[in-house]
Amino acid sequence: MNKISVFANFYIDSEERFLRLKDSFFSFYKSNFSSWHINIRGEYKHQVEQFLKNNIKENLVIHFIETDEGW
Repeated sequence: MNKISVFANFYIDSEERFLRLKDSFFSFYKSNFSSWHINIRGEYKHQVEQFLKNNIKENLVIHFIETDEGW
């Protein structure tokens, strides 16, 4: 079996972006990913963190690297 990891860098600074993230997430999260490495930036970073922790039960690594370039 192949192992696939998700690497993502999100900038979520509004309710609209947060809602889009949720919609996008539910369209693919049940895929068989071996790990998730996600950097979250913006005003909604803690709400996004909680959302992800509620929906990804294992192999989730979250970063809060706030630079203009991301991570």
